[in-house]
Amino acid sequence: MNNFKIKDGILVKYTGKETAVTIPDSVTSIGDSAFWDCTSLTSIAIPDSVTSIGSDAFNGCSSLTSISISDGVTSIGSDAFKNCTSLQGTTYDNAVYLGNKNNPFLFLWEVQSEEISSCIINERTKIVSVNAFAWCESLQSVHIGNGVTSIGKEAFELCESLQSVHIGNGVTSIGESAFYGCESLQSISIPDSVTSIGDSAFDHCPKLKDIEISDNITSIPMIFGKTFPVSCADKIHKWCLRMSDAALKAYVLKQETWSALSTDTQAEIYNKKHSKALTKFFLPLMNETLVEHLVAKYLENAAFSLSATDCKKISSFMITYHVNISGESLQSLYEALLAQKNGKKAIEEITKDPTLSTKLSKTDSKKKKTTETEKKIFAFADAHKISVAKATQKLKDYYGLTPEDIAPVQDTEGKPVTPLAMLYLMTAHETMKDNDVVVQYKKIGISPEAAEILALLNPDSFQAALRKLANENLGIKGHSKKMYLAYPICRYANEELMTELTKLAPKWRSSVSGNDAPPLRTFREANLYSNTRAAILFADKYKELDRYAALRGTTADLLRDSTLSDIGLSANGTRTYDLGNQTVTAVLQKDLSFLIQLENGKTAKSLPKKGADPDAYATANADFSEMKKNAKKIVKNRQTILFEEFLSGKSHSADEWKAAYTENPLLRAVASLLVWKQGKNTFVLTENGTITSDEKSYEIGKTKISLAHPMEMTAEDLSAWQKYFVENSLKQPFEQIWEPVIDKDSIAEDRYKGCMIPYYRFTGKNKHGISVTDEDFHNEIYIGFEDLQVYVERIDWGWHYIDPNHRFEITNITFKKYTRMANHIIAYFDRITIYDRIAKDDVSILNMLGGFTLAQIMEFIRIASENNAVNVTALLLNYKNEKFPDFDPFAEFSLDFE
Repeated sequence: MNNFKIKDGILVKYTGKETAVTIPDSVTSIGDSAFWDCTSLTSIAIPDSVTSIGSDAFNGCSSLTSISISDGVTSIGSDAFKNCTSLQGTTYDNAVYLGNKNNPFLFLWEVQSEEISSCIINERTKIVSVNAFAWCESLQSVHIGNGVTSIGKEAFELCESLQSVHIGNGVTSIGESAFYGCESLQSISIPDSVTSIGDSAFDHCPKLKDIEISDNITSIPMIFGKTFPVSCADKIHKWCLRMSDAALKAYVLKQETWSALSTDTQAEIYNKKHSKALTKFFLPLMNETLVEHLVAKYLENAAFSLSATDCKKISSFMITYHVNISGESLQSLYEALLAQKNGKKAIEEITKDPTLSTKLSKTDSKKKKTTETEKKIFAFADAHKISVAKATQKLKDYYGLTPEDIAPVQDTEGKPVTPLAMLYLMTAHETMKDNDVVVQYKKIGISPEAAEILALLNPDSFQAALRKLANENLGIKGHSKKMYLAYPICRYANEELMTELTKLAPKWRSSVSGNDAPPLRTFREANLYSNTRAAILFADKYKELDRYAALRGTTADLLRDSTLSDIGLSANGTRTYDLGNQTVTAVLQKDLSFLIQLENGKTAKSLPKKGADPDAYATANADFSEMKKNAKKIVKNRQTILFEEFLSGKSHSADEWKAAYTENPLLRAVASLLVWKQGKNTFVLTENGTITSDEKSYEIGKTKISLAHPMEMTAEDLSAWQKYFVENSLKQPFEQIWEPVIDKDSIAEDRYKGCMIPYYRFTGKNKHGISVTDEDFHNEIYIGFEDLQVYVERIDWGWHYIDPNHRFEITNITFKKYTRMANHIIAYFDRITIYDRIAKDDVSILNMLGGFTLAQIMEFIRIASENNAVNVTALLLNYKNEKFPDFDPFAEFSLDFE
């Protein structure tokens, strides 16, 4: 019992070193950080008396392999099991609610993604919340009990190893993107209780084949995203008649899926789902076999009396697809309608179509007429000395394809176009060099000549042909000729197709060549010539944005500040939505979130659905969700850029800075949360202009602007800015004005001597100026520090093995240069080594306190008190009263973008 510090039933701290621990029955709550860093702990039993587990309760218990959570536990704090890297094989079946800060599974994403392989959610659980299991990369199977009523949005997103899921009979809804990216998912049992499944619920689940969708779901939305898994092709005939038009277009009315269906099934789909809105999607799929099958079916039905509706269906078929129907079949259908009592209106519709009427009067002629579009294409080919034979040979030489490998396309009127058009477009911008295809047309986008042909084609038909080429040929391993198709595809692809391709492309890397694998390398080169937002994002991801920008006569920074940061907000940071019953406005807040302003003056966090027009609401809500998602990505990326500039001291011209941070409303909001420096002046952006720390108006001059750093600010200026942000409840993207300032002359070379630092404290810290090189399969670990000369000794060592908690010691540290980065690294190691110093009652920590926030100082006081560190407790209390007399002890100073 001496190892447990218990106060009013709360287990405040465990101080023992036992490997197996049983918590006393007198405990009703496990407090925050109670078992923090108990690295010797391997198992623990929690009694029924415990009802809650605090935040970070077991954080850092790296040896903990099992834990028995009692049935009495109803809430578990955030990061409760963070860094429990050995925890595995445990069934978490006592959850009452999964989600938010009481989410017992929150740590699965952050820590246990490589350990947890299965999970049983018991009958008491009611909701599997948003992102509950997202990124649990090793999760293989899930059993969801009958008590669960709903599975939230993105609940199992990117669980790449998940193979099977059993869903209990209580579930009525499966949220949007619930199983997005579950690449190994093969089977899922969906009970009849489910009445709704969200869009993209099973997007990017290519192996999914054992799935049934009950008849209770009367309208099947786009549950597979934009791509129907081929493995589910045999389910099409069961589902297609219940699919929404959007799902039908995305999954069924595509050549690769359509061709896998029987002619009978194709005819049934056409007859029951055809509409004006779907005509352009059916058009490219109406092959000769299907057309004649439908003709035979209509003629068979016409042997009996037909309703006016059935007659109209036949006339519509004739009018829409007469170019695909033989003259004899057209005549037979026409005569069948003439014999029908209810065929009068259908005949009138046919006679209104001059082309069809002419064709009916010339059924004896079998010669195909050349369309006006084709005449223009042939004239173009003659003028440029392009022959079908020559174009066919180029297609074979460049890509190893024949004309039959390219899907047929239609003109703007929906009529078939000569293959010569696609043959030319596929080779219009490239040439051969040393048996490789290279860029001939060095400019971005599409040449004027190719644009001339492209203007004659139906855009949807053309993009569908490109998509088919991409799906069948891009990403093939090795140095295949087909990979060069990336050049024409990227030039012509619209935003939608490029978004799909840039998501697929990372999978084309190889274990040997990595990102330099030929298919991916070629796509990266081709991507430079695409004028789409998706291409810009892809170039930025692969550090090629400078090249992309140079081709367009601009800079990477300008692209990031303009195109990549535009989410459709007005100049004042708003976006308006018409919901049918009212117009609402999304307003960007100071904390970079969004608030909805209603017509009645009230506000909401989401778009109001009640009373809204369903279609208008769906469109607006999708746009609003996409805008928030893009805003989060942009802010997170900008945070990374600004943090790098903060540590490097990078500056921008005043004009560049104004263009980036005063014109774009989102970037302006980010910039308003930071202190900027011009010359000796520091300032911030506000709604009313720029002000200095004494809140006087500041006029931006012509000299360069950079992020301010406490190292270069006066004590008065720094204190004033800290009060400004606290008093205005503003949180920074990172702790800029709270960054410690280390006195260079106070840094002894043995500052960290005797401090054991775990390996994970060094890894993944490149942006903090710390690099790790692992050589000879973990036998040689080299750790580098920017602008510092540091000697690091490895204490723990294993043959070809490194554990995240293996200890290292910094035996000597000196400055190469006294820079912002060097200052930042020293501050970082001060933070992670101070806990041991406090426990040892080491008053030398006074020299390290300058960089800590008040909330951290309060935590230090608690730790000092628990360890009976009398001298350090007194020192800390005195420091708090002198340094933070006017601050809230629990103030948060920076935003969380995770």
